Amino acid sequence: MSHVIYACDIGSTMKGNFGWARWDGSPSIKTSDDIKDLATDLIEDLKHSKSIALGIEAPLFIPVPECDTKLSKSREGEGDRAFSAPAGLAVATLAVHQMAWVFSEIKRNFNSPLYFTSRMEDWPPRSQRQTLYCWEAFVSGKAHSKNHEEDARTALIEFLDLEKELKPEQSAVTIETPSKSLSLIGAAALWSGLSEDLSILHHSAFVVKPRKVPLLSRDYSVAEAVTIWESLMDNDITINSHTGSGSPNSDRLH
Repeated sequence: MSHVIYACDIGSTMKGNFGWARWDGSPSIKTSDDIKDLATDLIEDLKHSKSIALGIEAPLFIPVPECDTKLSKSREGEGDRAFSAPAGLAVATLAVHQMAWVFSEIKRNFNSPLYFTSRMEDWPPRSQRQTLYCWEAFVSGKAHSKNHEEDARTALIEFLDLEKELKPEQSAVTIETPSKSLSLIGAAALWSGLSEDLSILHHSAFVVKPRKVPLLSRDYSVAEAVTIWESLMDNDITINSHTGSGSPNSDRLH
């Protein structure tokens, strides 16, 4: 079954601080700042029997430790962008809010069986089961631009480089005991009726954390962008280039 990759940069839709990117194997990556268009494209792809990997730039799971002294402790790999910091809490809440709406639109407009998951072992799909797989994007530091669509595109290209074989050790953010995860994206899926499997509340997610901003002019094809990205990684070069429009934002809070 063919599949499509999406990535969303979470932010206020009222203030124009939301952006998303989509790649379906064509020469270019589509970007937009309209969440309604995101829902429409997701539904159309599902109706065309495609599986979807949907990246969301916000904490999708949080740890529930056994010891009270570890409450509010950051996840491994978050650095100074902890889920429990004010910015992390704000963007996580906004992501649940927005994705619950998106998932509700999917549920209302797509009636065929759909397997929802955030487990990395479920992607790429290894059967004919149509899948909506959610992964977490973490775009901050040198990878962060001043444009929401570009941040979504940056996350998407990084995921493209990893998606053929997602491994636990490749996830940029982890928690001490994965079975103690509380899935925020799973809660949104259950609330919307997209899934009825309560076990998804205990699943973590694969986290993609780009280290650099690739050269992402809209004139570049996907293949060229990935080549540039790999070159930046190999040479540890930081290049900041953005040609899109959009309002300034801050890491993980828009």
